[in-house]
Amino acid sequence: MNRKRWFNPRLITVGLMCILVLALTTVAAADADLDDRPEPDASEQQTGASSYALPFRSAPSNSPSGFLTEAQNGRALDIALGYIKADYASYDLTAADVANLVVTDLYVSEESGVTHIYLRQEIDGIEVFGSTSDIHVTADGRVVKFGNRFFKNIRANINTTQP
Repeated sequence: MNRKRWFNPRLITVGLMCILVLALTTVAAADADLDDRPEPDASEQQTGASSYALPFRSAPSNSPSGFLTEAQNGRALDIALGYIKADYASYDLTAADVANLVVTDLYVSEESGVTHIYLRQEIDGIEVFGSTSDIHVTADGRVVKFGNRFFKNIRANINTTQP
């Protein structure tokens, strides 16, 4: 008695080969994308940190320690705001871009002692959506990182004050 199989071995073999080829080309394409990444700059090589959004990356540190500032006394928030208001030009910002900043979150890491501060731009009493930036200050008052997401020339680019 000759029973007909409900599956075709050749069809299954061809299907598995297609899946294998698709998987290998996907891996090869992903590997090629990794080769196109820019080389890390000196501060990224020192700290191991990398920036994923190039327009928002911290200015490179000239300090061998990799910190953006030297140790200083004072409250972490005052140190952070002082750094931003003194160094805004390094981020292609204007004084008006950093004139009115609102703290959206601030906390101290129990493990590292680093104060994490999140700030948002405010124009005419209205917080600017998408402008939340982060700055991190060590317990001894050194700025570790400034993740700048402030909008440049914000006053000139406002087209409405209505939602």
